[in-house]
Amino acid sequence: MPRVVSVPPLVLWTGLPPDEGEGHAAVIHRCHARLVWHRHPWPVERLRLLARVAGWPVRALVLTWNRTRTIGPAVRRRTGKPLWRQAFEQYGLALRHSIPPKAYYHLRLYESDHRSRAGEYLLRFEREALFEFLNEGRKTKRVSNKLLFWERCRERGLPTAPVWRVIRDGAVVRSDDGRDSLPRADLVLKPARGCGGREISRWDHRGGDAYRNVVSGVDLSGDALLERLYGRSRGRDWLVQPRLLNHPELVDLSTGALCTVRVGTCLDEAGRPEVYAAAFRMPVRSPVVDNFHKGGLASPVDLKTGELGPAIALKDTGDWHVAHPASGARIAGRRLPLWTDVLELVSRAHRVFRQAVVIGWDVGILADGPVLVEANVGPDVNVFQRCTGEPLGSARFGELVAFHIRRLLDGAEDLSA
Repeated sequence: MPRVVSVPPLVLWTGLPPDEGEGHAAVIHRCHARLVWHRHPWPVERLRLLARVAGWPVRALVLTWNRTRTIGPAVRRRTGKPLWRQAFEQYGLALRHSIPPKAYYHLRLYESDHRSRAGEYLLRFEREALFEFLNEGRKTKRVSNKLLFWERCRERGLPTAPVWRVIRDGAVVRSDDGRDSLPRADLVLKPARGCGGREISRWDHRGGDAYRNVVSGVDLSGDALLERLYGRSRGRDWLVQPRLLNHPELVDLSTGALCTVRVGTCLDEAGRPEVYAAAFRMPVRSPVVDNFHKGGLASPVDLKTGELGPAIALKDTGDWHVAHPASGARIAGRRLPLWTDVLELVSRAHRVFRQAVVIGWDVGILADGPVLVEANVGPDVNVFQRCTGEPLGSARFGELVAFHIRRLLDGAEDLSA
C-alpha cells in the first residue's frame, strides 16, 4: 500500500482526471494521489488518510529540523548555503510538492537549477502505486520472481545468470546436474523473491568441501552450508548460482562483486520497448553486491555511446567521483564494453516480458557478453535522477508514463471522479 503520509494535500481534493494541458510530471503526481485515495475506500481508512495528510505540515517540520541538523552542515561547508536557508527551502518544497526533506538532499534541491524544477522529479514513494496501476491486470510474476524469470529466459534463449540449484522447504527441488550436493565453485546464494541486495551472500570455494563467506569469514562444509539453506527455505525458494566475473575491462571498477548496468525500458506509444535511461553501478566496499542502496556508486551512461559520467553515492552528502575511491581507476570518460549488445539484449528481453509496461534490468557485462541478472517491475527512480541530476518527470520516461496513465484512465472506471 502506498505511503499515505506523502499524498499531496492539494492534489488529493481535485477529484479531476489528468488534464491534457498538464505537464507529464503533473499527470503522474496527480494520478498517484488519486490512486492512494481510491485504494483506501473504507470510511475509517479515509479518515486516517485525511488525518495523515492534515498532519503532514507538522511531520514535515520535524523532518526538516532533523535533516538540517544532521546533513545541513556538510552542505553548508560545500555550498556556503546557511542552515536557515536550507530549512526554509526544505519546508517550502514539502508543503508545495510533498517532497520529503530527505529528498531535498538526495536530489540536490539545495542547488537552484534543480530546485527550480522540483515538481518535475518523481519521488520514491510514488513508484509502488504507479507501477501497480500501470501493470494492473498484467501477469508480472514471471518478471519479479527470480526463478520464474530465469526459466522464461532459458525458454526464450535470453542469456542470464545460471541457476545450479533450487532449494525449497528443506530439499533440493531442482538441480542442473542431478546432484543435491553443492557445486565445488564460488557460489552466490539468494532468495527467489527479494530486492535491494538483501539476504544475498557469496561463498567462495576453498578447496575440497570447504566454503567461506567473503563478508563474515565463516568457513562451512558443503553439507553444513546446505543445511543452513534448508533452514531458510521454509515457504520460499532459494537459488544457488555461480559467482559471475566482470568483463576484464571492468575489473578495476569493482571490489569483488559483479558490477551491473541498471537499464530502464518502457513500452512506447506503439507498444515497443524503448530504453529511457541507464546507470552503471559499482561496489565500493562490498564483495557481494553493487546496489546503490548498499553503499555503491552509480554513474550515468550515455545511451548512444556507453560512456560513463562521474559517479555518485546515494548518501546525502556524497561527492562526485571521477575515479573509483577504492581502486583509483578512472570512471568518467571510459566506455562500457559491449554496449550495443547490452541495448539489444534488454530490448529483446522486454519483447519477451512485455506484460510489464516498465522494467528495470540489471545486466552484467561478462567476458563473453552481457547477461540478464534480474528484472524489476517497480524499478527505483532515484538511481537515475541522483546520478544525472535530471528529473524523470519531464524526460522521455515521464512522457511515456503519462501516456500510459491517460490511456488506462480512459477505461478505468474505479478511478473516475
